[in-house]
Amino acid sequence: MQERTKKFCNILTELISDKKITKTKFYTELGIKKAYFYDIVSGKVSPPPERQLDMIRILKPSKKKMIEFFNAAAFERGEVPVDI
Repeated sequence: MQERTKKFCNILTELISDKKITKTKFYTELGIKKAYFYDIVSGKVSPPPERQLDMIRILKPSKKKMIEFFNAAAFERGEVPVDI
């Protein structure tokens, strides 16, 4: 099993930056409040699988980045990745 090195919050921040949208635009399009978004990007909370799918629909990352995203989220939540 491959060792996970990046935290979910860091991957999410990278994907938002790669998409070249502001954090405000992202959380507004996602339909969440600013405070909840900043809890996610600070690593305080991990969003549920349904919200992760919404994030992927907005960010449209590469397959490799998407797998990394789901694996990190599942690892931090102690769950099986949603993409399996």
